[in-house]
Amino acid sequence: MSRDGNTKTKKFCVSISDRQLSKWVVSLILPLFSFTGLEGSRVKGLARVVILACAGKCTINQAAKKVKRCLTAGALRHHLRKEQDIEKIERRTNIILQQIAKKILSGKWLEFAVDIVYLPYHGQHMKDKNEVVRSKAKHGTTHFHAYATLYVIVLGKRFTLAVRYVKKNTSKVEILEFFRKTIQDLDIHIKTLYIDRGFCSVEVLASPKSQFHEVGLLADKSEKFAVNGAVPDVGSPIKLATGASPPVILNVPVFMATGADLPLAAQRS
Repeated sequence: MSRDGNTKTKKFCVSISDRQLSKWVVSLILPLFSFTGLEGSRVKGLARVVILACAGKCTINQAAKKVKRCLTAGALRHHLRKEQDIEKIERRTNIILQQIAKKILSGKWLEFAVDIVYLPYHGQHMKDKNEVVRSKAKHGTTHFHAYATLYVIVLGKRFTLAVRYVKKNTSKVEILEFFRKTIQDLDIHIKTLYIDRGFCSVEVLASPKSQFHEVGLLADKSEKFAVNGAVPDVGSPIKLATGASPPVILNVPVFMATGADLPLAAQRS
């Protein structure tokens, strides 16, 4: 307390080194690689290579050259191929992503975003013909591997809460329902929901199963208006069911753009 009676607030700054962050992430994802049969420094080295390949958007070969005392790239790929059940990997990944989030975010009203990522693929399917999906041409192909992600937006940053493997026969309704249930199970409430414009379809807006129901006309906005960040106060009311509790009414301004994908913005009224 100062002499004039005002309370002084101390500010604390916590810094985390790259090494500390790397060790924490490695320890967090080690359970994902239990199928390899590797132990100790070998499995930690594999985890570091995978993290580096993902963060640096490079190949296993390139990442392995930068990690000291790890197996060769060929040996790493051999062990990674031992597990080909993508659904099992998805379940394990989501458990890891959510175990910390539930403790911190439970009970809060937060913003969320849903995206679908298409990875261009030139080749034939490995096991299941449905593992390769078709979409708008990109990088010389209409064939892709795809996955959907659910993000929670905290302090202006996106944090992944769940991933969903998308097959040829996976409907957008199924994806949204999976993520809706994920949010519900974590006991988090939707303040705002941003949905990739790829979900703006009759399948999603008109299907009772999706629990998204159109009750008004969609508002078309120009690309210029959408890109500059303005969110219009005009939209289509959408109902998002939240289980046993009464449905939340969401106002959904729809951005129709010819360039990069822009989201649907669903704001709780």
